[in-house]
Order: sequence, then structure tokens, then C-alpha cells
Amino acid sequence: MRIWKKKTSPSLIQRCARSVVHTIRAIERKSLSLGSFFATFTALVIVRMAEQQWLDGFPRYGVEGQFFEFTQTFLFFLFSLGLFVIIAYYGTHIHPRRTANIFLIGFTIILLPPIIDTLRFETFWSYYEFAGVRDLFYAFWTVFAASPSIGITDGVRVEIVLSVLAMGAYAYMHTQRIMRSIGAAAATYVALFFLASLPSWITICVYGWQQGFLSVSAVQVAQMFLTPNPILTHAVDNVALILHVHMSIVYVIGISVLGTFLGRRFFVAQWRTVWCSVWRWETLAALGFVGTGLVTALALGLQSSQILTLSTFAVPALAVLLLSAALLVAGMGILRNGIARQRSIGALLVGAALLFVTIINPFASIFFVIIFALFVLGQIEPFTLVKFYSVRLVLYVLQSIMLYLAGASVFLESLNRTVTSGRVVVFIALIAGGVFLLSERLSHKGVAYERTRTITALYWFFVILASIPLFNIFWYKWSVLTCALTAFFLIRTRK
Repeated sequence: MRIWKKKTSPSLIQRCARSVVHTIRAIERKSLSLGSFFATFTALVIVRMAEQQWLDGFPRYGVEGQFFEFTQTFLFFLFSLGLFVIIAYYGTHIHPRRTANIFLIGFTIILLPPIIDTLRFETFWSYYEFAGVRDLFYAFWTVFAASPSIGITDGVRVEIVLSVLAMGAYAYMHTQRIMRSIGAAAATYVALFFLASLPSWITICVYGWQQGFLSVSAVQVAQMFLTPNPILTHAVDNVALILHVHMSIVYVIGISVLGTFLGRRFFVAQWRTVWCSVWRWETLAALGFVGTGLVTALALGLQSSQILTLSTFAVPALAVLLLSAALLVAGMGILRNGIARQRSIGALLVGAALLFVTIINPFASIFFVIIFALFVLGQIEPFTLVKFYSVRLVLYVLQSIMLYLAGASVFLESLNRTVTSGRVVVFIALIAGGVFLLSERLSHKGVAYERTRTITALYWFFVILASIPLFNIFWYKWSVLTCALTAFFLIRTRK
């Protein structure tokens, strides 16, 4: 006689849990393009900013204030997302392409802190935790309980706790292991604590070697990040805005390092596209022209050299400027030579370059916009001017001059006649022309399909310039002679 066990129907909690797991796995399988991901993420950050300003009564910061607040918020959440993706991978061994979809939806939790803080306090200021090592140790074990209305507020604390619990539940759903889920939750809390107190850790690392790591106080953190010293020549007077600018520079460097790790580890094909576009002669030449502008501005007087020692963030700002130039040239190279599915990467690099350079100096971003405008003018129909060799040369020379002016504008409040004099501009144009001709010859592109008279005309153009009395300095004449010899070499070696 067979005994049949009675089947029990799952409880309501079990049915809800299965439904949640099924929904999460369906979201993970969704294919989301790079453009759609960043568009959704940007829209989420904009909604967060609109919500916070609406609850604050729409304070008037001006266009500059709105931009820097958005930039710092966007880069902070993007950096946080990258850390969460890495933690989720090592906790669940799920590819970041799948976990990014879940975290993009989970990031709607960022809409919660402004509501909680508005209901909890009449006045509050939510930013970062400024403290020394001892206070940070206490804050770590109490979840920032010392000052709930200043720095890490109650709304942010609730956000931290929910994020830690969500990461632990997500890791348990995929692994069914308690210890692994606890480890993922603990790593998430450590990452969030590090982000919430990042200015304090930076100040401890900078001043700790001089006076002792335990001697750094919250006052020194505030002096380093809230003192309205100009970033190079970009002066910001508002205390909150200067904090946004400083932290944006930190996040740009952090995102660059994090993006390099994620690209090389998980997105190899996309990383090769970016790396092959960065490691080209165009990028190295662009960095050279920007560096020429920086050196020229520094050579004008001691005022520019004093700027380097005025702010701790001057050297990182210069690194971000050079990174922006490299990303701009690399992005334009992908848009010009890449296939259709790679152009989203090129557009992303160009957008990142324009955003990063605007953080450092809004005036320098104007020259970057002009460079991209010249690129678009030469590429799009009905113009398609780049098919003409001489026009391609002129566009490259103009872009090189804009890069030089962008580098010079970082150290100068206004471009004076010394920097933009005809002698200097023509010198940069000659160097750019020589670099372009030499690169065309070395790459075996373009020159073999052009007629000899084009190169001959360029050669005589350099000869005529060499005879202009404007070049009355010895090294200017040598630069013109070098360009002329380069053009002559191209003519004689063409078969």
C-alpha cells in the first residue's frame, strides 16, 4: 500500500520571495546599451537634485552652482555604483553587466534621504563626515550617530543601512551561503563609510606624514576642503561649491582608476577600443600641445607658479586637464574610425572630456567645444571636408592651436597678447603641420593617394613663412626649418 504525502501549498511569504527572485533574474537578463544606461542614470541623478531643491525651497545658486552640484552628485553616485558592482561580483560571481541592471534600479533609494531629513529636522546640512581618526573609529561602529543633522544625517544613515541589507540579501539569493552574504554586506558598509568620510581620509593622508596621523582634526579637514582657494585660476567663493569642485576632482581620478580596472577585467573588447584610441600619436601630440600652453603660461611670470602652491588640488587638477585632452582626442578618433556599435563609446569619451575640463576651468572648456565643432564640421555630410588632404591638415592645425590655448588659459585669468601673439600662434601652427605631415608619412595613410603638387604647395608654404621677418628669434627659425625639411622629405620619398 502506497502512502501519498499531502502536498502543501507555499505560504504567502514564499510566493512573494519567489516572485521577487524571478523579477530580479529577469532584470539581470535584460540587455541594456551603454547609452541607455548612462541616460537612465543621469535622469535619476537629476530627479534626486530636483527633489532636494524642491524640499529646500529652490535655493538660487546660479548656473555655475547648479552645474557643480550636479557634477559632484553625478560623479559620487557613479563612483559608488562602480564599487557596488565590484563587491557584488566578488560576492556572487555574477558578471557586472548583469548586476549593473539591478543596481541601476536599486539606486532609486537615493530619493529617500531628502524626504527623511526634511521630516526629521527643520534645518540640516547633508554632505560628508569631517573628523579625525579617533572620531572616525567611533563613527564606524555607531553609523555616524554623533551629528545626525550635520554631515551624515539620519536620512543618509537609513540609506546606508538599507543598502547594506540589500547587498547581503542579493548575495544570499545567488549563493545561498550565510557567510558570503555577510561578507558582501560588510564590504558594502566599509565602502559606504569610506565614501561618506572620504575628505577626512584624504586630509589624514596628506597631513598625517607631517604631524602624525592621530593629530589631524576636523578643523584641518574643513580648511582643506572648504577654504575658497582658486583651483589654478578658477575662483569659487561659495563654501558649498568649493567642496563640490574639490570632491569632483577626487571622483574623476577615482572613476578613471575604477573604470580602468573594470574595463581590463570584465569589458575587454570595449577596453581595447578605448586603449587603442588613447595610445596613438594624435593623443600624445594633443598632450604635447596642452603642455606647451601650460609651460608658456608659467613662463610669463611668478604669479602662475604661485598658483601651483596655493591649493592642494592644483596638481590633481592638471592631471584631470591632461586626462580630458586625451579622452577628447581618443573619443573623436573612435567616432571617426570606429564601427557603428563603437560610436557610443566615442561619444561617452567626448562627453566625459567636456565634463572634466569644465570642472577644472570653464573657460578652457570653450576651446574643447571648438575642437569638437571643427571635428564635426569636417566629418558630417554634406561637407565631409576630411576627404581633402589640405583641409584635413588645416583642421588639425586649428585643433592644435585650440589645445594650446586651453592649456594656457588654465594658468591665466585672461589670454593676453603675449600668449596669443602671431609669433606664438604661427609657431604652434608650424609644429602642428610638421607633426601631421610626419604622422601621415609614418602611418602610410593619405599621402600615397595625393598628388605631388599638394605636398609641393605645402613645402613652399613653409619656405615662405620661414622668410617672414616676424621670426627674429633663433629657435623659431629652427622650428620653421624643421617643418620645411619634413615636407621636403615627404616629397622626395614618395614613390
